[in-house]
Amino acid sequence: FGLVINRFLEIENQLNPALELYYQSISSDCTSLMRFLNAINMVEYFSNEFDKENSETVKRKRNPERDAPTLANKIESLFKNVNVLYDFDEPQILKLATRIKKGRTYYVHYVKNSIKLNDRELLIYHCLLEDVILFNVYLQLRIDLQYFVDEKIPLKCGTYSIDELLSFIKE
Repeated sequence: FGLVINRFLEIENQLNPALELYYQSISSDCTSLMRFLNAINMVEYFSNEFDKENSETVKRKRNPERDAPTLANKIESLFKNVNVLYDFDEPQILKLATRIKKGRTYYVHYVKNSIKLNDRELLIYHCLLEDVILFNVYLQLRIDLQYFVDEKIPLKCGTYSIDELLSFIKE
């Protein structure tokens, strides 16, 4: 436990903006759309501060012509970091990352090649992104995610299990 506290103190200033966004997202009474957009902000911040190298690796594989990782690259990288908890295959992660990016593009830019997400998707994606960020924070604090797997701690979004919410991804 002391190692986790020491690590937190090392990265506290860098981590605080992500934790503030996370806390605001889970504690405020806002719409699923606002929680989704807040979760996107968390992804952008966390990826830029803590996951730059991994998102660059994804970018080189998916978008070598780009100068910087896309939002989809960042989402894919963050999911891969914690995939021991979800057990998605690569096409499922890519499908999630692409759909989330296209949903964000719709709500921020309202342009072609974007997707208006339905209420269920907004709920799923904001819950998933909040959890993915939280688990990536745990990794930064050097907390072993295998504990969650070994103890069979269920991943939940409200009253729904992640498996229920993601049945369409596993198809």
